[in-house]
Amino acid sequence: MSDPALACVEVTSIARGVLLLDIMVKRAAVRLVHHGRHSNGKYIILISGQVADVEEAHRAALDASSGVILGEVMLPAAHDLLVAALNGQSETPGPDAILLVELHHVWSALEALDMVLKYVDATVVDLHLAAGIGGKGYFVIQGELYDMEAAQEAITGRFSSEIIEMILIARPHEDMLSAVGHRSPFASDNR
Repeated sequence: MSDPALACVEVTSIARGVLLLDIMVKRAAVRLVHHGRHSNGKYIILISGQVADVEEAHRAALDASSGVILGEVMLPAAHDLLVAALNGQSETPGPDAILLVELHHVWSALEALDMVLKYVDATVVDLHLAAGIGGKGYFVIQGELYDMEAAQEAITGRFSSEIIEMILIARPHEDMLSAVGHRSPFASDNR
C-alpha cells in the first residue's frame, strides 16, 4: 500500500479547520483524502501518507487546535479494506449477516471500522461519512454471523458513547439489500 497511515481531525470551527488544513499540508508530505465543511458547523480533515509524515501533520494540527477538537484519530497502519472504502470501493451486499453501525462522528467511524476489519473476517459494504447525514459516520460490514456478533461486541466495548445505533441483520432479505451500498464515502447523495 502506498499510503499506509490515515489521520482524521474533526473540529467545531470552520475557520480553525481551514487553518489546521493549511498547517497539516505545509508540515509534511501528506495526501488530502478529504477536507470540508459539514453539518453542525464541523470541519473535517482526512489525510494519508507515510506514517512519519501523517504523524507529524496530525500532531501539528492537534497542537494548533485551540480547543476546537471534536475528535481525532491516527491510524498508523490502516486496514486495506478501509483505504479501499475511502476510495469508493466496496463489496456488493450478499446473503451473509450484515452489521449496520451509525456513530456520532467521522473519526469514531474510521477508528471502529479499522478495528473490526483487523479483528474479524468481514468486508465493507458501505461507508458514508458526514455529508448529508448530519456529520455522522456510518458503515456496513458483512460476514458470517459469528464474526458480525464479535464485531458488534468489540464496537460496543470500545465506542459505547459514540454509538447512535448498531443493527445486526442475519440473512438479510434480497429486497432490503438495495438499501445499503454507496458510491462515495463523502457524497451527500448516497442512498
